[in-house]
Amino acid sequence: MELQAKNPRPLSLVSEVRRSSAPSIRSFQSSETAVSRATFASDTDHKRYPRPKQWFPTFLRPRVVGAIIALTLGYATAVEFALWRSQYHNGWRTRGLEQFGSVNFLKSVLPVAVVMPLVMLYDSMHELLLQLQAHVVLSKGRAKARETVLLSYQGGRFSTIQTALINRHWIVLSSAVLSMICLLLSPLASGLLTTKPAEVQYPNYMVTMKKRLGLDPEILTLEHFAAGAGYAEAAVYHNLSDPPFVYNLHWAIAEFVVPPKPSYAANATVIVPTVAVETECNCDQADSVDLTLASAPGGNHTFTGKWYDCTITLQIPDEGIDQYGVETIMECPSNAAQPPWFKPITFWFFSSEIKQVAMVFCQPKISVYNVLVEADLGTGLLKEVTVLDQNVPKNEMSGEPMNGRGYNG
Repeated sequence: MELQAKNPRPLSLVSEVRRSSAPSIRSFQSSETAVSRATFASDTDHKRYPRPKQWFPTFLRPRVVGAIIALTLGYATAVEFALWRSQYHNGWRTRGLEQFGSVNFLKSVLPVAVVMPLVMLYDSMHELLLQLQAHVVLSKGRAKARETVLLSYQGGRFSTIQTALINRHWIVLSSAVLSMICLLLSPLASGLLTTKPAEVQYPNYMVTMKKRLGLDPEILTLEHFAAGAGYAEAAVYHNLSDPPFVYNLHWAIAEFVVPPKPSYAANATVIVPTVAVETECNCDQADSVDLTLASAPGGNHTFTGKWYDCTITLQIPDEGIDQYGVETIMECPSNAAQPPWFKPITFWFFSSEIKQVAMVFCQPKISVYNVLVEADLGTGLLKEVTVLDQNVPKNEMSGEPMNGRGYNG
């Protein structure tokens, strides 16, 4: 009797039978031997039918996880290096970025845009851990249904943390907490950069002087004086700013060509060594004022004012309510040799209602200095005047005919 294999498929049991050289009746023992040597086709044909490769998420592979950790450390190192460089170099220049939009908007968006890819990587790793957790528990054996087939981590971050605590899934718990921290802190990256004005010095720039310091040859026509007086009055009434090359209403600077403002600078100034004239009104109230009222209606009021060694006596008619005027003080021993236009003057004001008189004495003075002038490149106006010295060559103002004296107007 001979045994034959039927349906020889890869996963079926097959008997190997050895034929005898001589025909004989096979015993039951030879039949058992043939059956006992039966094998599985999958063991012998494993190369023909290979086992499927094990699937594993890309973001959870050791090499990828190591790369993400290295990227996180790189982010931290880059932030520390950027902080050190910012403190060492006093920040970074905007280099004209304000032309493309608000600098505040750009400095808020840029850190968030850099951090978000890392946050998305951590969030993807967290989602994959949630999907694999049930299979991890099943692979250990003796798992409960609520921890495997009935397990669900689809209720949000807080629900995931609560479920992970109940089931003691510590890896899922750590991943959920880390992912939540990343999501909460990523908007705070918008405050990582700040903007502040910083002083940056550029190489020297050649500045062209347009005018020199000296006495206007048309000063006696009083045209420029009248224009200056009108502007001064308008500036008081309408709160006007100083005109170009005039600072704080008493500094006059030799005019120069202001360089153009760089396009990448929010504001810029230029510091120029030049010559400046300081004009001081040198005004003060009278040391004493004596008033003698008119003895009869229609008479004259008499008042005498004294200031240092100067004395002036004025008589005004008893007319109207308020009277005022300007007078040159001729009786000054210290200024006896000066022309009338250089002598002190007095501003007086008389009120017939309260029967009082007030007097202010002024003696203008002019000083010439070497100065450093800081001018705004955007507006051309002066921002600061720093005095260096008075070693200025003699000219019409510091020497003859002015000798540092100012016209009394």
